[in-house]
Amino acid sequence: TLKFVNALIKFGWGKTKEMYSEYYPTKLTKRYDLKTNYILPNCKNMTVPRHNNHLHVKGLDYEFKSDT
Repeated sequence: TLKFVNALIKFGWGKTKEMYSEYYPTKLTKRYDLKTNYILPNCKNMTVPRHNNHLHVKGLDYEFKSDT
């Protein structure tokens, strides 16, 4: 999931911090040695409605570079 989110960010998603996820539960932060209240990069926490099984991808701020 982290690789996917980082690829989205590299393309331009989430630059306005309008992607919504949910804090990782304690058992996962311990298993993967993450800090408490870990959340995916460039995301805001949203637990209502639940966002522990999907990601809202918003905040596209793209920049295209021309080769010409």
